Amino acid sequence: MIGHQDVAAIAAELAELLDAPTLARAIADELANRPAPPPRIVSAAELAAILGVSRDVVYERAGELGVLRLGSVLRFELDVALERARTGPAPAAAAPAVRPRARRRPASSATEQLLPIKGRSS
Repeated sequence: MIGHQDVAAIAAELAELLDAPTLARAIADELANRPAPPPRIVSAAELAAILGVSRDVVYERAGELGVLRLGSVLRFELDVALERARTGPAPAAAAPAVRPRARRRPASSATEQLLPIKGRSS
């Protein structure tokens, strides 16, 4: 049988455990030791549905939304895409570098001598 002193001791221990600062520290310690959840990866169609736009818009703005290219498949980290949709693209993604096309050599003039094709006589 539990005596009055035992009940008082249990009540004091419970009060200490339920003390807000103590409880907050215990919860914070527990949360600090947990690994971060993996990012949620979504397809262009899923992102389009979440943003309320067409899939074509997502494809057009893929670089600005932080696209992850897996071969020919496009995927997006949902948190990154939503943040960039709210605030605009990251500076590096805002203006993707466009390489100028290489200039083609001018066509050969008719006066240049070409090497003969083997087996043919000119």
